[in-house]
Amino acid sequence: MYLDTSAAAKLYLPEPESEAIQRLVGGKGPLVSSDLLVPEFASMLARKRREGGIGPSAQRQVWALFQEHLSAGYWSLATLTRQDYGHAADLILQCQGSVPLRTLDALHLAACQGYGLFPLCTTDRVMQRAAGVLKIPLAGQ
Repeated sequence: MYLDTSAAAKLYLPEPESEAIQRLVGGKGPLVSSDLLVPEFASMLARKRREGGIGPSAQRQVWALFQEHLSAGYWSLATLTRQDYGHAADLILQCQGSVPLRTLDALHLAACQGYGLFPLCTTDRVMQRAAGVLKIPLAGQ
């Protein structure tokens, strides 16, 4: 199972769908994503702090826990390659006209599809729609 940042965030912060994501991934070995998760996770925390969803202390604690999990091997991160970037561009073009797929989401989908890390676990509605167009199985469905 491949987790994008929207799903990963729900493992660290209490949000709608957090319990559902925890049930989906609970006890299934290392969590899998791509190395894109690291800067996206930092960006998500910065956005939550900027918007007042979390304070500085919570931001530091969640980031430290995420870093600890990375170091302990709780996360297995696929390294994006030049081929993955080309694949992401192809996916954007395949989805045009039906789903407004953006760059970072396309990179997550390219990693999931390119490495065969199915199903995709995401709470992002655009990613879910793109996965449908691209015939990528979704977790929990």
